[in-house]
Amino acid sequence: MASPVYMIGQHSVVDFERYRQTYGVPVTRLLNQAGAEVIGGDPNPTVLEGNWGWNWSPIIRFPSMAAARAWYASTEYAPLKMARRERLTQGGNLVLVAAFDPALAR
Repeated sequence: MASPVYMIGQHSVVDFERYRQTYGVPVTRLLNQAGAEVIGGDPNPTVLEGNWGWNWSPIIRFPSMAAARAWYASTEYAPLKMARRERLTQGGNLVLVAAFDPALAR
């Protein structure tokens, strides 16, 4: 059985309403179709250590690494990804993190 994977983003959104309408709404539909779930999103996360120069931090759970990679590389997501990168944000980071399995830590 595949383990969940979490996509964690850090973005510098230019205009939140434009971002929500032109990216957030259609991306949420695509994520749902891929079996993913947005489990967090915060414009002002509580920083416990380090510096956080971003104003939007989403966390998305995918059912597997394969599902996350397939969604990210999909032709349906491609124009939205380009819009996020080129028009809707001024940079950011996006990572995939495997779910922690305590049995492997022993």
